[in-house]
Amino acid sequence: MSIPKFNPTWGILQSIEFSLSGHVEGIAKFESEDNAPATVTMDIQADIELQRPDLSTILITIPLAQTSDNVTAYDGNTDFGGTSGRTYSGLSADQTETTTSPPPASDLVLFTGFGNIILPVDATGTSTGSGAGNLILQFLTSASAEATVTYIYEVPEPATVSLLAFGGLWMLSRKRR
Repeated sequence: MSIPKFNPTWGILQSIEFSLSGHVEGIAKFESEDNAPATVTMDIQADIELQRPDLSTILITIPLAQTSDNVTAYDGNTDFGGTSGRTYSGLSADQTETTTSPPPASDLVLFTGFGNIILPVDATGTSTGSGAGNLILQFLTSASAEATVTYIYEVPEPATVSLLAFGGLWMLSRKRR
């Protein structure tokens, strides 16, 4: 993600708030081939990580959609349906996490300047299923993310700005002599 850096002419950067909204969606299927009834649970999820340019972690969010089904003993058909299997299409979940920096204090320097900073986002599918000893699982998982970066900064008092401007003008006029 390309994020505008904090422009130092606005004031003094005090802290940075990061918000990462993750979305996971997909299809989950199972077939229990056990000789006895079972309760089968499936989790469709992704670990979504917002990183600094050096790939160190800023924030992680883990959206998760869950299912739980009681099924019969294997019905003789590996069709991800019937009485011993299920197919879920359109499963989805959203999760938002926030954090404030510093720490580390180096973020204040890293995010200050002109232009943009590139923040990598990494998503890893971590979907799972359990509940039957002989279980066939299939997952098709996709993920997306949206990051918001909020700069909290202090604007110098007008008197300080005027004093700094007067000092700058005095130095300019002095150099002209």
